[in-house]
Amino acid sequence: MAGTLTGLPEADAGGRDLRVTPFAMANTVRETGGTDFSENLQAGIDVKWGVTRSLALDLTVNPDFAQVEADQQRVNLTQFSLFFPEKRQFFLENSGVFYMGDAARNTRASTSIRPDEDLLPFFSRRIGISDTGQQIPILAGSRLSGKITDGITVGLLNMQTDEIGGNAPANNFTVARARQDLPNRSSIGGLFVNKIATGTRARANDYNRTYAVDGRV
Repeated sequence: MAGTLTGLPEADAGGRDLRVTPFAMANTVRETGGTDFSENLQAGIDVKWGVTRSLALDLTVNPDFAQVEADQQRVNLTQFSLFFPEKRQFFLENSGVFYMGDAARNTRASTSIRPDEDLLPFFSRRIGISDTGQQIPILAGSRLSGKITDGITVGLLNMQTDEIGGNAPANNFTVARARQDLPNRSSIGGLFVNKIATGTRARANDYNRTYAVDGRV
């Protein structure tokens, strides 16, 4: 019943996708009965660049996650840590690239599906939080994720956190993931995760490295 539309030129995507999002926040606080104000100024920037139509580069400096939805309060009466899903947008996008072992989730970038908690070599919620649950400022980070060819998917992530007094040293997080699709819907891939202390408070041999290989037949 619908008509046929003709005479339209071929669609042209034009230049690459480039989005720059700067932000700035300022506040002053004076204690009750005090006379002096403590001032605080923060600024940062997020950059997203479409290197190709299927490969994206994300950069962030002093990211702000103040508007991230708070976690639901839960009581833990077991000896195991509670699993709280990642909600920060910078880590959510293309997060499925870094999943290991679960073929169904490796092929989907949807953030509504939670990965298998029993097989999670890399968990981004560990970035920016201390062992005691204290927030650690993230200085800068970068992520390259997507497909470099029709059959090869890659994910590269590097984040640098700041130190907090004597509680936690500065740390650098590096994650590298690659997966090769094979015929008959099979695939093979590998993952490398490296966390290393940096800065003046870093101790020798203060690092943690993980290697993993997965496949699907």
